[in-house]
Amino acid sequence: MSDLAAMEQENDQALARLLALGVEAAEHLQGRLLAAETDAEVATRTMAFTRAARLVRQTAALRAKLARDLAAEQRAALREAGERGADPKMVALREEVVSERKMALRETLEEMVWREVEDDERAERLVDAIEPAVEAEARDPLFLSRSLDELVFELRKVIGLMRAPGADDDVAAPSEPEDPPASANSS
Repeated sequence: MSDLAAMEQENDQALARLLALGVEAAEHLQGRLLAAETDAEVATRTMAFTRAARLVRQTAALRAKLARDLAAEQRAALREAGERGADPKMVALREEVVSERKMALRETLEEMVWREVEDDERAERLVDAIEPAVEAEARDPLFLSRSLDELVFELRKVIGLMRAPGADDDVAAPSEPEDPPASANSS
C-alpha cells in the first residue's frame, strides 16, 4: 500500500471514529437536554447539543466529499491510463466528439434558460452555471454513452432550471432504452 493510500485510510478511520464519538456525544447531550428542568439548563444544553450535531453533520459531509473526490481521481486515472495506451488518432477523435457534445449541451441549456426564465438576473446566474456543470459532466466516463436528452435532463437539475408544473415538456425525463429489434437470424 502506498504512503498516500495509507494516509487516506488513516484519515478515513479517524473521521469514522470522530463521527462515532460525535454521535455518542449528541445522544448523551440529547438525554441531558430532555432531563433539563430550568430554562437556563435547556438553553445551555440545547447549545451543546446543537454543536455536537453540527460536528456530526460536518464530519459526515467531509467523509462523503473525500470519498467522492477519491472516486473521481480513480476514474480520471483509469481514463488517463486508457488514453496512454490508445491510438493518438482515437484520443483526438474522442476529444473532438466530447467537445462537440459539450457545445451542443451548452447551447441547448442556454436556449432553455432564456426561453423559460423571465427574470433576467436569475437567467444570467443560470447561464453562468452552465459551463462548470457541463465540464463536470464531461469528466464522467459515461458522458458519451448517455443520450443528450438524459444529459440535458440531469444538467437542468444541476443548474437549477426545473420545470414548473404543467409546463410544456420539450425535454422529457429520459426513458428506458428500447430493446433492439429481433434479428431474422436469431433463434
